[in-house]
Amino acid sequence: MFLALVVGCIPATLDLPTRDVRDPSRIVPDRKGVHAGDDAVEQVDGGEIETETVFGDTGLADAGGGGEDGKMFWQLDEVREVDITLPQESYSALQQSPTTYVSGEVVIEGEDIGEIGVRLKGESTYRPLSGKAGFKLKFDFTDDDKQVDGLRRLTLHSNVYDPSFLHELTSHHVWQAAGLAAKRVGYAWVTVNGLDYGLYTVVDTADESFLKAFYDDPSGALWEAEGADFYTGRCSGFELKEPPVDIEASASIFEACGVGELQGDDFYDQLDATFGQAGFFEYVAIEAAVAHWDGYGLNLNNWFVYYEPESASWSMAPHSTDLAWGWNPWDYGNATCFNYQTDPRSYDNGRLLERCNAHPECKERLYETYEWAADLIEDETDAILDLIDDGYALIAEYVPNDPRMEYSVQDFEQHVDCLQEKIPQRPDVIRARVGL
Repeated sequence: MFLALVVGCIPATLDLPTRDVRDPSRIVPDRKGVHAGDDAVEQVDGGEIETETVFGDTGLADAGGGGEDGKMFWQLDEVREVDITLPQESYSALQQSPTTYVSGEVVIEGEDIGEIGVRLKGESTYRPLSGKAGFKLKFDFTDDDKQVDGLRRLTLHSNVYDPSFLHELTSHHVWQAAGLAAKRVGYAWVTVNGLDYGLYTVVDTADESFLKAFYDDPSGALWEAEGADFYTGRCSGFELKEPPVDIEASASIFEACGVGELQGDDFYDQLDATFGQAGFFEYVAIEAAVAHWDGYGLNLNNWFVYYEPESASWSMAPHSTDLAWGWNPWDYGNATCFNYQTDPRSYDNGRLLERCNAHPECKERLYETYEWAADLIEDETDAILDLIDDGYALIAEYVPNDPRMEYSVQDFEQHVDCLQEKIPQRPDVIRARVGL
């Protein structure tokens, strides 16, 4: 039997100063976070765990369903406890092949969910198990019917790039306020084999639960785009996420890629017919408005495209907005929010944006949508500030106890203050940049 100490490990409450996030003049305490090195990883002996999976109407593991899937994870009422146990064989396998699911077990909020699949995640944010690794959990790893609060999978973001832990929560709200799809966000304290891995954001996984939450017809196909674009040279970069295997759906993405091959009026007419106002114009306008520079408009990165059969329409959706609000952690000595790629006019690297900016009528419509996005953020400013209030109140006591956080507590405090101060200014900045 291998050591199976799965404990809550939620840090004790610290007496932090009362915080009013609408007061940027507040003095920030100078407290440093603790960094974990390779020697912080505890190895365990190989073997098996004898556990009992809890099912039933009162448990987390149930049939689930509907648009409320995963609701417990997205409520900002508490930081959820997620305790992962990996046998030695699985731990070693993740060191060799980190993105391949291995067998593990998980306890969520004190309830033993039993055997699940576990893998690591991230591109530039990837960290091994010796650091603050990001995780994907697959509840139906061995049982196709197993779900947790209606979810088959869960994603745990490590936030190694976001010192505030608030970028996804706040930026996704803007898309959602416009009625567009953007992943839901909550918080968890994660342990692995009894060791604290720290504070994580819990986000939707790109699967049927996400589609049911945001689309009238969730039976379509969802692709993840990393370096992909809508023309022949980059069309092969789209990865079909849901349904996992569908030859017909895979073929249809090549039809959408034909839009970027067109020019002039042919391009504009086909863009409108394929994506429409919400599917393209509103998505890219919000992307620029929240300065999500690591998205479609500048980096061809971190976005999805969905085909909805009922309406025969395409639409784009964001993911991994940890660098939103103009944040660039590599801007050494000058790193702060809204200090990088904040001009909507610079978001023209994507083929559809490039061709749209070259067409007078399309460009005029795009700039009008930038104004709409500025109005949207202005209307949602109080709601965003409330999210910052609620998020801060929820996570502030956990941040100083995160042993693997790659920023200091002072960085956290200062970055939250920066968001609070500059988000209300964003609408006027957008209008000034695009000449409206």
